[in-house]
Formats: sequence, C-alpha cells, structure tokens
Amino acid sequence: FNGADLTIRKSILLGRPDIDGVVVLPYDTDTTSGILVGDFTYDGDDKRLNVTTALDGLNPAHLLPSLIEDAGEWPLADLRLSGQILLGLEDDFSLHHIGFKGRSEGGDVTWQKAWGEEILSLSMLEVDFLARLDSGDVALNTLTVGLAEGTSLNATAQAKLGDATALTSLNAEWDITSLKQNEIARFWPRHIPDTLAEKWMTERLSAGTYTGITGRVGLNANADGTLPYPQEVDVAFAFTDMDIDYANPLTPVTQVTGRGQMTGKAMDLNVDRGIVGDMQVTSGTLAFDDLITTG
Repeated sequence: FNGADLTIRKSILLGRPDIDGVVVLPYDTDTTSGILVGDFTYDGDDKRLNVTTALDGLNPAHLLPSLIEDAGEWPLADLRLSGQILLGLEDDFSLHHIGFKGRSEGGDVTWQKAWGEEILSLSMLEVDFLARLDSGDVALNTLTVGLAEGTSLNATAQAKLGDATALTSLNAEWDITSLKQNEIARFWPRHIPDTLAEKWMTERLSAGTYTGITGRVGLNANADGTLPYPQEVDVAFAFTDMDIDYANPLTPVTQVTGRGQMTGKAMDLNVDRGIVGDMQVTSGTLAFDDLITTG
C-alpha cells in the first residue's frame, strides 16, 4: 500500500508462529482522503490474518464508487461513520469474514425506485453485522435507524449466502415506532411488485399513521436464485386517522382507527371507529385471504 506505515511483532510459541502489529493506511480518492488505523494478528494455527480497523468520520458515499465498479446500483449512504471494520483474510488473501460495528449521527441514504431516486434523511444510524464468506452466514445483530421526522426502526436478521454471494435465505425481525401511510410506497420491496397487497397498501389506504409496528419474515430463494414472497410473514400494527377505499365506488371509510394483522398472504383490519358518509362506525373487520397471489 502506497504510504502505509507498518509495525510488526513476531513471536514463536511451541513452534507456532504468531504475528501481530499495527498498520496506518492513508487513502486518497477523487472526492475524499483520510487515514485508516488497524490492528492485525496472524494466528499460526488458523493460518488467518485478522484485522480490526478503526473508522472516524468515514463517508461511504465518497469511498465506495472508487472501490466498486457498479456501486451506482447500491443504496448510497451519504453520512459519516465511526466504529470498527472487522476483516479476516486467508493465506491466499481471500476474504474469510467481514463485519462492521459503528454508528453515524445522521445523513442521507439514496436508492433507485421505479419512479426515480429516493432520498431518506437519517438522524442516527447504528449497525453491528458480521458476514462469513466461508459458510455464507450473515448476522445483522443490531440495526437501529432514526429518521429525521422522529420515526425509529430496530431490526435483527440472519441470512445465508450461496454462490456469488447470492441470497438464499433470510430471517428478520423488526419494530417501528410509527410510519406515515404515504411513506409505504417508498419502502415497498422491489421484488414483490404488482400484487393486490401493493395496490391496497399504496392506493386503497391513504392518510393516517401506523404505530407500534412489529414484524417477522422468513424466506428461501427459488431454485433459479430469484426471491419469492416470504414463506413466513407475521406483521402487527395499529393505525389512526386512516382512509380506506375498500370497494370503489362505495363510499370509503374515513378517519379510521384500529389494529391490523398480516399473516402469510392474509390480512385483517379490525376497525375500532371510523366514518362512512354521515354515519359513525364503532366496530368492524375487513378480512383478505390472499393479497399476494396474482390472477
């Protein structure tokens, strides 16, 4: 590495070579520059080089395009990260594992949707994940996201990667404090388009706010590597001041408050109160057996 400062210590214990040291690595791209400081150890038994690198204010939006040719397809995080990168390298310098533990005090995340670019403003981000390339196991131990408008998300996940790091399985759990109905389209999964669920969640339901959202999903990839609708889905939420256009051209229910549950492909909306024209609704249920299957 050009300009790197390397300090190495070597010891031999019972005939096994162990090496540890510190590397100081300056980096300089078209848009940013800085210094990475890392501690490394080489274990003679495992024959693996483990590196822990401290970050202080690194902006991935500046660094990734210089390292990854097709980074434009990725969600781009324009924020300053502080924490640690964990790397494990085999004898041939192939990657054994990679992880990150750290946080940011705010910034923007940009990604591409069908209608163009979406920008999400964050007030904070905390991440702890580890991916093992030898076994394909990925663990998201902590993901805490604070949005600028006051919403917070907590999530954990476990995934399995196959050949070419393609996702083969995923299990995730999350809770969200609140989410405006008009924000649903921004977060709808790109691999589950053109379903009745998408139409309902983005067109038939309007106004209002979801609160106390908890969820769990589990999926296994198809044989051709594509991602299906999750085989396991369990989502619960409350909602307030929602408008429900349940059977156009019938009069919609407005200012609805209640609770919802989605299990598998079915969804129940339990209404505690609402308004239909001049009438007050004190209770009711809307039940859907399958919001996903087309045709």
